[in-house]
Amino acid sequence: VRPLLEALQQETEWGANRIADTLVAFGSTAVPDLARYALLGGPALSAASAHLPLVARVLGIIGDVRSEPAMLSALESDDEELRIRAAAALGTVGSLACVPALTRALRDSEWEVRAQAAGALGRQMDGRAIEGLRGAMRDENWWVRQNSAQSLSEIPGGVDALIRSLEDEDRFARDAAIERLMAMGLVRKAVDAVKDGSASEQDRYVVHQLVVLGRGEYLQEKAVNEKVAG
Repeated sequence: VRPLLEALQQETEWGANRIADTLVAFGSTAVPDLARYALLGGPALSAASAHLPLVARVLGIIGDVRSEPAMLSALESDDEELRIRAAAALGTVGSLACVPALTRALRDSEWEVRAQAAGALGRQMDGRAIEGLRGAMRDENWWVRQNSAQSLSEIPGGVDALIRSLEDEDRFARDAAIERLMAMGLVRKAVDAVKDGSASEQDRYVVHQLVVLGRGEYLQEKAVNEKVAG
């Protein structure tokens, strides 16, 4: 592994990717040296010339939690591509200890970092991320909003946050919440429950909010729309 990492600094992008393929094949055996390289490798080189983003991607693919400290450090890098790769890697190598750092990354200046951090938080399934993800559903970038909504659907308590977001003051956040609830089948469930008279308070609320927000096309039947409009 070490000779490969030494060779990495001298390689073009094509050659570096071939080395990365080999490093992935080593699996967890390579992690200590890869993590050390990510933290200390190539001190006289930039992150790009040392191919640190590629190393971060390899660590994310291997998915060994021993990589977490190196990826948390990389998440603070000045290099945009390295931060993107580190945020993505923390979705597989991170423990609950990485949740605060990923939540802060939801405010990164680069949308790709924010999007990857949002996706990684869903895989941690930690309720501490809920409010940060709700805020990220107001992001100017579509991918950040979608990843945030999807992550909320995976976190215990996150579905309630999605439902609350149907009243968010931000239109983008409302749309992201609606689309995710649709994808989960919860909107169809609520509409069917209203139709057959078995609707819970939450079901009625979801359908009512669709009408209030002018999204009645989801209801498909005018009768349902009229029944809950009041």
